[in-house]
Amino acid sequence: MKEALVERLKEEIRYEFSREGPPEGFPKFPDIPAGRYREEGFFDLEMKHLWTKVWLYANRQEELPDPGSYQLWDYLHTPVVIVRDEEGLLHAFYNTTPSGKYYVEPHDDSGLYGERIFEEGYETKQSFQTQNEFPRRSLKDGVLKDPDTGQVYDLKGQPVSPTTDVDSLQELRCEIWDGWVFINQDLNAEPLLEWMHPLPEQMEMFQGEKLRLINKRRTIIPCNWKVTVEAFQEVYHFKHIHQKAGVSGLDQRGATMGVLPNGHSRMITPLSKRA
Repeated sequence: MKEALVERLKEEIRYEFSREGPPEGFPKFPDIPAGRYREEGFFDLEMKHLWTKVWLYANRQEELPDPGSYQLWDYLHTPVVIVRDEEGLLHAFYNTTPSGKYYVEPHDDSGLYGERIFEEGYETKQSFQTQNEFPRRSLKDGVLKDPDTGQVYDLKGQPVSPTTDVDSLQELRCEIWDGWVFINQDLNAEPLLEWMHPLPEQMEMFQGEKLRLINKRRTIIPCNWKVTVEAFQEVYHFKHIHQKAGVSGLDQRGATMGVLPNGHSRMITPLSKRA
């Protein structure tokens, strides 16, 4: 984050502490129809025009450390398998055949696993290997095959006929920022870093690429997604919910907000002097 921006944010925090009411000329916001949160038709429009066209966070790249490592991921009820290839690159593929069968069967109801499809052999470190046999494997253009014989394999390492639909895995966009892996169904979407601008530059001080995942927990919140998002875009609840000995560690009075391109926002909240 550039020094000029840091100083501007500090000034905004001081201003927030000083004011005792809304800023002068602050507009009245329009009411939001309840149907935006409850109507199935509006949700269907979001699924069609929003969620299939934006970058969504999938996992951390260290969850797939080796060639053949994979993770199953539920992309808006669309099964996806994320695989690291023999060159160390990550790919995301739809995990269903045209006939609706899974390439890799889910192991439980969570949809989140980190395993290795193929064990590496001792002689060919840069190619996929099955656990019992050691023919070479190469994942390229959505096809897993032995580059010497041309034999095609499914994602479980089993040989299949080249004419089956396993030889045409459909790939999604998969890009990484600071170790965070994002996936997009829209093949024509702008690159991840451009879509996130200016956040990557403003957050580089946190050195996200050096982070390592220690534990992971998945929770399904039974509500419209906007209710959850909006709960993290305000600070009024701090002193009521996030308390330690009756005092929040953050002082919501000094919070300053920034509205950024592509639906992103930035919230800076100072630490409480009483914490």
